[in-house]
Amino acid sequence: MSSSDDLSQVQRETVKKVKWHLLPFLMVGMICAFLDRVNIGFAALQMNADVGLGPAAFGFAAGVFFLGYFVFEVPSNLMMAKLGPRKWLTRIMFTWGIIAGLTAFCGNAKGLYTFRFLLGVAEAGFFPGLVLYITYWFRTEDHAQAVSWLFLGSIAGIIIGGPLSGWLLGWKALGFRGWQWLFIVEGLMPMVYAVILWFYLPDTPEKAKWLRPEQKEWLTKVIAAENAVKETAKRISVAQALTRPGTLLLFLVYFLTGIGYLGQQLWMPQLFKSVGKNLSSMQIGMLTMLPALCTMVALIFWSRHSDKTGERHWHFCIAAYVAACGLLLYLFSANSISLAVLGICITGLGAAGPQAIFWTAVTQLLGKKEAVAAFALINSGAALGGFVGPYATGIARGIFGNYSAAMILLASVYVVAALIMHAFFIKTGIGKSKAARARLATT
Repeated sequence: MSSSDDLSQVQRETVKKVKWHLLPFLMVGMICAFLDRVNIGFAALQMNADVGLGPAAFGFAAGVFFLGYFVFEVPSNLMMAKLGPRKWLTRIMFTWGIIAGLTAFCGNAKGLYTFRFLLGVAEAGFFPGLVLYITYWFRTEDHAQAVSWLFLGSIAGIIIGGPLSGWLLGWKALGFRGWQWLFIVEGLMPMVYAVILWFYLPDTPEKAKWLRPEQKEWLTKVIAAENAVKETAKRISVAQALTRPGTLLLFLVYFLTGIGYLGQQLWMPQLFKSVGKNLSSMQIGMLTMLPALCTMVALIFWSRHSDKTGERHWHFCIAAYVAACGLLLYLFSANSISLAVLGICITGLGAAGPQAIFWTAVTQLLGKKEAVAAFALINSGAALGGFVGPYATGIARGIFGNYSAAMILLASVYVVAALIMHAFFIKTGIGKSKAARARLATT
């Protein structure tokens, strides 16, 4: 076997080994994260009456988590770069688990607002930290599929969270209501995960005991070479990275998609309850699995097809338009729970597309040094959207007495996001397919 064959074998083995050692574990972390983000939507089926929340008040309580996340996201990612992923991710998960469990004892609306805000502060930086961590281990050509595992984790959290939350709502023990047990049990999960993470997760390839020396050497060299190319092309400061037009534009796009996705996601149990008024909490929990399953299948398709072709532009834009169509279909559901579920399922099919594809465009635009802060800033756009989307949905629900205006608003932001990204891809030249790049290279 030639030396080139040996190197090719090392490459294949290393990529495969890194994938299966890291991505399933990171995926479990995202499951924990989304359980604690969206469980308030299920808790609301009991909690709103106990705590005294109207539609706008619930929307604020659901969204204020993301306000705390938004404020502390950039500082959190900078701390991770300074202290290392293992230490900082452990801190994030343990503190958010404690606060999530304490939410069971909120007592009133102000207490709920406080715990939800603190939960966002505690969790700030988790997702962009994982995206940044992936850049330490995976080549650019593998980023979309690697990041898609994180989104698969978030979707799996919704799939698991639906029936789990519906089941926990039926608990009545030790003087606690079902919604309180929901927060307690789902707050324990990230605390257990944090302990495992401390012993399992290596900061960099050099510290991975499960990689052979030649595997560490190849992976370290190829990642360093990619970073060197980025840094040569983009020698700018962190301050410039945070204020450059491209970063701010991507922040805006992620803000809009955050409004659209989280605006319907945190209200989904109540969206289904408004149509299927006789459904039990467990039945609603089971129904929420269907859009999540659609999103999971679509995420695999969008990311793999995008990586295979190298095309990002139309994968993002077409998917965003599909999400908008699904939200508009909900307008015609009236008393048809089947049509309501179908509309949200179509939304899930489309919403999956912009996620991993978006972050691949971001990693292509940014160099290593600027990425630490810029990743966090851009992702904080979704956090800010996560505040605006649920809150605006609640306000619209309170004013109009139904969800029609809210669905039109959420659909509109997907369309605007697609139009902005269309202009961005044309301007930067990022996102062309491999075939299109080959044609340009020969002209």
